[in-house]
Amino acid sequence: MSLAVILAFLTGGTSVALINLYKWWVERRDRLAEGKVPSVLKDLHEVYHVINIVLRETEAHRVVINRVENGGAIPMVGKDLYESVVFEAYDGEMKSVKKGWQRQVLDEVHVRMLLKIAEKQNVTFRTSKMAACSVKDNHEANNVVVSDAYTIKSMEGAFYYLCVHFNEEGKMNSEYRDLLRYAVNTLNKLIGN
Repeated sequence: MSLAVILAFLTGGTSVALINLYKWWVERRDRLAEGKVPSVLKDLHEVYHVINIVLRETEAHRVVINRVENGGAIPMVGKDLYESVVFEAYDGEMKSVKKGWQRQVLDEVHVRMLLKIAEKQNVTFRTSKMAACSVKDNHEANNVVVSDAYTIKSMEGAFYYLCVHFNEEGKMNSEYRDLLRYAVNTLNKLIGN
């Protein structure tokens, strides 16, 4: 029997918990003093770095990463799906939508759009041709003319995709597509791991 188990038994676990808390605090303090950044912060930095590259190197005005979820349950008829903007970069031509697009209940048209994205891996949507839905309302309110969407990752409990927003017809040439392949590949490695 280990000393920790004996102490836990004799003291009701309080001493062991305090000792473990103290050890954690000392280790954390030492890591911070050494300048080591936790890997999750490095990953967050890299995600923002990638979406800012996409924003800067294309004629896009906003780049968002969306997460679609249903609270972790198996998707079923009659159960709502929710979407949130989890990462965002934008220029002066468009404003932020991250704060206002959290746990948005998806309407039927939006769900069909997501199915296309999941099936084809990349879909370009023109706001003027969208059926009436919450996304069209949001795009019109924010002057989004074209939205180019890419599947990042589908995993248990969540679906992530990248959206590149333009306020005019953008140059979606081979250089653009190559950059987006790099971005999606990199984001796939960073998100949800």
